[in-house]
Amino acid sequence: MQKIDGERIQVILPYDQLARVDRIAARTKQTRAETMRNMIEVGMTVFEDYERIGLVRMVEILERTKKALRSEVGQQTLFKA
Repeated sequence: MQKIDGERIQVILPYDQLARVDRIAARTKQTRAETMRNMIEVGMTVFEDYERIGLVRMVEILERTKKALRSEVGQQTLFKA
């Protein structure tokens, strides 16, 4: 087993997610830890790509806009009888 320089962390996964990780690990002939490290790396790379092109910022703005609209609409009567 390859020695990895880093820090050990504890993560709790729901059983269904762990089953998916184990299925992928078996399919790729990797350990559970290798598979999870690879998945985290891919996830971080995708997030950083989305961040670089402005997609993350756009989603943040859309979420704030939806929240503000819900707040405004909640204070008004949309349909008067």
